[in-house]
Amino acid sequence: MLTMSPLQRQPVSYTPEESSALAVAAAGLAGFPASDSVRDLLARMDRGELNEDEAAAEVAARFTRPGFPEV
Repeated sequence: MLTMSPLQRQPVSYTPEESSALAVAAAGLAGFPASDSVRDLLARMDRGELNEDEAAAEVAARFTRPGFPEV
């Protein structure tokens, strides 16, 4: 039987929206504010409109095509 000390942290579970908010906040605290396009991408993932592979493909397409706009 696994015994945990009182100081060990318990696993937590977040909703997709909470996870996205935490990621945006952590990036902001690290000095990397989230652009509107990142917030939109996360919101679309939160709503189930995109899965991780589709989101990664959109990011890759955006930053690998010539002359992509700076946002």
